[in-house]
Amino acid sequence: MYDIIACAMIHTIRLWDRIENKQYCDESAEVFYNKNSMQITVKSDPFTFLWKLYEKGLVVQSRSSVQVLITLKENTVTRGRIETEFGHIPLECCLFLYKIEKDYVEIKYEIRQGSHSQLFHFSMEIEGGHLCQ
Repeated sequence: MYDIIACAMIHTIRLWDRIENKQYCDESAEVFYNKNSMQITVKSDPFTFLWKLYEKGLVVQSRSSVQVLITLKENTVTRGRIETEFGHIPLECCLFLYKIEKDYVEIKYEIRQGSHSQLFHFSMEIEGGHLCQ
């Protein structure tokens, strides 16, 4: 997926919520590239989020008043959880769309908890693209 061994850069990322068609954040992010993955970390009060991108799936972590950890793989039901001060809530996740390019990522997934489900659709633009080559 990436031709380099390891490299970290600071980029501006723009995260869009495509369901509500609004920009979620426009922040500086640390983007770490290595041979088989890319990791994007954004720290902005009151939240922090991390996307670990691989060729066939990704891991999404977010922290605010609760911590969310989900693993997504296309057309596969995976597990995740929400951790609160009262304990953790198990989740089922299904990734419907995963598009990854050197300066753009788009994901569409559903999270299920019991009989309840919620659809998410995000795109992320990475300003400056893949600068480490």
